Amino acid sequence: MSPSVPDLIASTRKIFKPGSAAEVDHDRVCEAAAEQFRRRGYRATTEAALCEATGLSPSVLAATFGGRRGLLIRTLEVYCAGQLAALETELAACESPWKWITSVVVFEDGRLLLDTSGCYLSVAASSLGDLDPEVRALSRRTFAQITRLFARALAEARDRGELRPQVDIEEAALVMLTTMQGIEFLRRASLDRAFSHATTSVIAALTSAYANQDFGGDSPVL
Repeated sequence: MSPSVPDLIASTRKIFKPGSAAEVDHDRVCEAAAEQFRRRGYRATTEAALCEATGLSPSVLAATFGGRRGLLIRTLEVYCAGQLAALETELAACESPWKWITSVVVFEDGRLLLDTSGCYLSVAASSLGDLDPEVRALSRRTFAQITRLFARALAEARDRGELRPQVDIEEAALVMLTTMQGIEFLRRASLDRAFSHATTSVIAALTSAYANQDFGGDSPVL
């Protein structure tokens, strides 16, 4: 059974180092390792570079995280758990589910500062998904969770009258996920002009396609 989001987040705060009185700060290690993987890519990030960045010895890296690959998986798990937790929190606090949806799709929700390095999971999935079954499974699981969250928000928006009653929730949720990934790609590719134009066009198109015009959905909601 996969660990829950709260369990994953809590576990990063556990401090231990097998076979040693010294301590390993998992938060700091995962942050430093993720920075290396983001900047260099997995293949170019050597064990020596990870040890230098995290302060771990090779033996502790192997014992605590299962080596370089194990640490990559761990950083991805922590990243995904944090993203999902932030999405859940923001949806619960948002007065308009439809506004939450459109904000998330174009990365205007404050959850993630989208720079040219892109979404950490998307980068890993696109470069390693075909080669590493665990990365592929993690990406599929996370994207499925995001799709279900979109479906829940769409259902809430429909119940509140923000969405047209006839909208197919499951189909619309997949459209939202696909759109979000397309927006992320444009930003990662440094296509700033296209990215800026796309965010405005996407919100207008989604609003026209799904929003209840009688509810005031004829204009962008951001």
